[in-house]
Parts: sequence; structure tokens; C-alpha cells
Amino acid sequence: MEKDKTNNKVIFKTGKLYELEMVADILKKNKIPFYKENESISGLRTAMVQPVQGPGQWFSILVPEQLTKEANNIISRSE
Repeated sequence: MEKDKTNNKVIFKTGKLYELEMVADILKKNKIPFYKENESISGLRTAMVQPVQGPGQWFSILVPEQLTKEANNIISRSE
């Protein structure tokens, strides 16, 4: 059985949860698959299950590499 070899790329990174959720909502409405990630000041990256906002915390949205351009266009039109 071959594993999925999809490469995900970060298309958005912020320290503010409301900005992350706004971009996630835009992607959902346009049916773009994405993954939310939390990164601490130490560099540890985890799936965003229960976000913790504070100094040294970053939140990212990743999309499959082949959808990067489309996702960036959709986000930029929404600003």
C-alpha cells in the first residue's frame, strides 16, 4: 500500500487567532482543503486541536502544494 505523498505548503502565518479563522473560513467556503498548525517559540509544530494564544505562538494554514496558487489568489481577493 502506497502512502499519500501530498506536500503541504504554508500559505498563511499569524500570531492572531481571529486572522487565522478568517482565512480558514474563506478556504472552507471555496472548498480548498487545508490544515491548521500551531508552532511554539521552540519550533515545535503540532496540529491545532486546542490553540493557545500568547507570546511565541504562531498559527499557520497549510494547503496541498498543487492548490497553493489558487488558495493565495482566493485569499488576496478577499482582503
